Amino acid sequence: MAFTYADQYHPQRIKALRHRLSEAGVVFHFSVWQAPCGAAHRNAAQALFEQRIVPDFHRHQAAVAERYATWIANEKSPEQRHRLTEEAEVVTQRQLWLDLDAAEPRHLNTGDWLTQLRKSFLDPPYGLRIPEAERDQLWQEFCETTGMATPQAQVVDWIRHTWQDRLGIRAVDVPVSNWFVDGWDWWGVWLLTVFDPVNQTMSALAASTTD
Repeated sequence: MAFTYADQYHPQRIKALRHRLSEAGVVFHFSVWQAPCGAAHRNAAQALFEQRIVPDFHRHQAAVAERYATWIANEKSPEQRHRLTEEAEVVTQRQLWLDLDAAEPRHLNTGDWLTQLRKSFLDPPYGLRIPEAERDQLWQEFCETTGMATPQAQVVDWIRHTWQDRLGIRAVDVPVSNWFVDGWDWWGVWLLTVFDPVNQTMSALAASTTD
């Protein structure tokens, strides 16, 4: 089952939550679809990229190209203009790829993955822009909306996170997309899919960022 925009679960509610997350400084992308008969987790990961991450990436690329055009137009040195033009070509021509065949997905039934996910959610590179008292409520709403709060939820990790000790030191396998490069060496990367059999929804969530 391929997920389409028509399959979105409560689209206005999801749109409102996305806006609140963005305003708060949360760096996670997510989508939720109706899945009355269950569905392949792989399809959810693919749909998240196609419907949310790729369009957002193209908007970002367009904004970067605009900034470079302004810098080049205002630069008086021919050498600097040439350098900026070359930089702009490299940066703005970058294409995203997603290779789920390279992934080794695993079901997350136990472990401290949810604790680590919560830490990432509440601790983006530049911090959250909402009062301390509102943060746990926003996290809880995110978990309920994506189905992670449902005890019977089936969660699949596409990047095979492992935590090596009680300090939460993380080791991860090769990423399944170059979109994860930004967060790979520092803040972290996430790509999870969640089937909620109670509410009959499938969700996908992803994050990758740096300072």
